[in-house]
Amino acid sequence: MLSFRKAMNFLLIARIVFFVVYILQMVFLAIYLISSLYSPAMGALILVQLLGLTGWFVLMIYSSRSEDRGKLMKHIWIVWMLYAVGFVISVVTIFSQKIKKLQKLDDESTFNHSLTEPFNATRHIGHESTFPYPDVLNLTLCLTPVLLVLLISTTVSVKKNPKLIERLSITIAVDLFDGIEMLEVLIYQGKGFDIPKDMMVAILVFASLCFLVSSLALYEHKFKFRVPYYLTITGEVKNRRRTTRLRAGIQILCVNFIFLILRGVLWGKYEFSAPIFITKNVLCIASCIIDIIAVRKNNDTIEEFVV
Repeated sequence: MLSFRKAMNFLLIARIVFFVVYILQMVFLAIYLISSLYSPAMGALILVQLLGLTGWFVLMIYSSRSEDRGKLMKHIWIVWMLYAVGFVISVVTIFSQKIKKLQKLDDESTFNHSLTEPFNATRHIGHESTFPYPDVLNLTLCLTPVLLVLLISTTVSVKKNPKLIERLSITIAVDLFDGIEMLEVLIYQGKGFDIPKDMMVAILVFASLCFLVSSLALYEHKFKFRVPYYLTITGEVKNRRRTTRLRAGIQILCVNFIFLILRGVLWGKYEFSAPIFITKNVLCIASCIIDIIAVRKNNDTIEEFVV
């Protein structure tokens, strides 16, 4: 009973920290939304960030009884999907406005320059970042992998299930950092390098896809629970074969391969250092191929857990 109380106290702390970090990220994203776009729909854009938190509260209430604690874990992918949708909408709004502003400045600079020199279609004028405190925005985006780990920690005991926590969070968190690192190119656009609009749009689109696929990576884990006894719920995790193949295929073709090409261009043509994440993309492609091969051969239990 004492160990159960300690586990519940840890879950309570994890839930409080998750709530605080979620609100903190939401507030800072709202500030950047307001600074980027003035529109009557601004209120709706800010509120859409509450999708994930609302879904989390609903599942918390739904699984409030001790024998239903496993339900929150089973449906955690829904909470993360709602969060990812709200996060992507906010990110796309913020960065699309910056792309528009940079394009407008480029057009004005090109027009003024054409008065004295022949027009050069490949010319791009460097601009300072249009974001106030770009480092703060970068740090705000980096809270996303933190939220993923905290969300998983609110559903299952970290002390009793370290391997399960690692499997569910570490790989997905690394992929999230990969997408954030791509957005970093847009955050600091104009500071030492200057890329064309088409490449900025491609980075924004595929980085957004990277965030959305993360919910699919959670969904591919199928939880099966055993009959609870003495307030302890045990179970096992298996892979959903079709979902794993779909997720791996998307990550190979639409995320890591595209990121590999974009980073190669950024590194070779615009001198944006990217060898570490280029290596990461190559390793992820190999890992996804291994996942596809592995699920075709077996569907054995991959992890035992205790809720």
